[in-house]
Amino acid sequence: MLITVKELVKAWSIEPSGVIHIGAHAGEESSDYERHNWAPVIWVEANPHLISRLREAVAREDTVLCAALWDENQISMEFNIATNGESSSLLQPALHLEEYPEIHFESRITLQTSRLDSLLSEIPNFLNLDVQGAELKVLRGMGNLINSLDYIYTEINEAELYVNCAKLNDLENFLEIAGFKRLCLRRYGRSGWGDAFFARKKLALNPSLRVLTKTFIFYSKIRGYIALNFLRRLIK
Repeated sequence: MLITVKELVKAWSIEPSGVIHIGAHAGEESSDYERHNWAPVIWVEANPHLISRLREAVAREDTVLCAALWDENQISMEFNIATNGESSSLLQPALHLEEYPEIHFESRITLQTSRLDSLLSEIPNFLNLDVQGAELKVLRGMGNLINSLDYIYTEINEAELYVNCAKLNDLENFLEIAGFKRLCLRRYGRSGWGDAFFARKKLALNPSLRVLTKTFIFYSKIRGYIALNFLRRLIK
């Protein structure tokens, strides 16, 4: 998470009823959720080869589901597995291959897709969405479950890192209609992706200047690059 759980709590004092984390990978955020008492947690991961590792990493009382979430049920799709694990996606890589030449997609497995509303009848009010370009498909597959959410933390794309991936504007338009407002956006340098935090408009949360104006330098690939102009773009 480019915007940490600690930052979210300090900036907006949020106390979610729990978390549904889609695109769980190995449950790297589990300790942060536990530290801030964000429970219960439902973890959803598409790659069946990661499920045993995920179960070992998260809290014993958490729920772990293996599902390739989409906006249609029972569609056979190729899941592209990245060598770093975290970049794996139901979408084919595009600019990702240029931005991260060290990451390869050498294996694929065929998965059957599921809508979230066909798997669960209720969910917590905080969604963490990390599905490498398939965010809009997952959101549409939630159906009326989206009405249970108050907070949405999601990875976003502004470039086509994956073929036909959802762009930031697509997500904002969809979530605007669903009653959400973007409070924060943090870009990963110039790579075309980042993370965004949305909340229900009715909650009347205001953007946190402390979070929005935080300058940061990311990893060696873009060392020395500071986002001087990003505040204006975040709150436009």
